[in-house]
Amino acid sequence: MTGPAYHVGTRELRTGAVMELIFLLNIIALAAGGILAASGFIVAQKPNAKELIDKLVPFQVTIGVAMLVLGLVNLLLQLVHGLIGLAAALMALLYYFHILSTI
Repeated sequence: MTGPAYHVGTRELRTGAVMELIFLLNIIALAAGGILAASGFIVAQKPNAKELIDKLVPFQVTIGVAMLVLGLVNLLLQLVHGLIGLAAALMALLYYFHILSTI
């Protein structure tokens, strides 16, 4: 992908392969973590699911660490996105009050 990540004319945030990978990793980690968290309930409803859930148990720590890391990455991405939005709002106010004549 070439060019800026944010297109001013369309006000569109472009996402690349890295963001798509983070999105997919979020889905996988949250699904696996949710299954492990609700394993007691799932086994109570469907006893034959215990065999499938037992296959995830050895990876419980890895799934937890992945969820922690992805949570921190998402937090940083949201903070950066918020700061960009704040800067854009500040520029708009400066332009509106004629403190900044051209952008």
